[in-house]
Amino acid sequence: GFMESMEKGGWDLSKVDKKALKESKKGQVIGYERDVEYGKSVFEIIILDGKNEKEIKIDRRTGKVLKVETKDLSLDVEDKLLINAKPKIDLSKAERKVKAKYPKTTIKKLKLEVDDNVLVYELSVVKGNKEIEAELDANTGIFTQEEIETEDD
Repeated sequence: GFMESMEKGGWDLSKVDKKALKESKKGQVIGYERDVEYGKSVFEIIILDGKNEKEIKIDRRTGKVLKVETKDLSLDVEDKLLINAKPKIDLSKAERKVKAKYPKTTIKKLKLEVDDNVLVYELSVVKGNKEIEAELDANTGIFTQEEIETEDD
């Protein structure tokens, strides 16, 4: 399955975070997503750096930076709210909340976003062939919009 291929060997998230921050030079990590691209297991690390949001793709096996994309947040009225965002719940707290709510799952995606002018973490966790998507309010810590999908292998 998807997650087994993700978890075998290679770099862990904290190491990948450091690599991404080094690549970005500055900023803070506000999200990540595990993905498989071109048959490679990839981490996308999202870094907020001033008015720029950087998405840094790193090969999980080798730790090599595959791609860096930069988005100017000041161009979009909702995205603007991410600039200098200081949510009460930072990424590591959000991660702990997600793990507490969805034990024994693997976090596939956790990312600070703006939804209807509210700072939320968009999240997706996987357990077996189930994927759960939800949002976590980045200030109140309340989970909303939960959807459960079952993947038929």
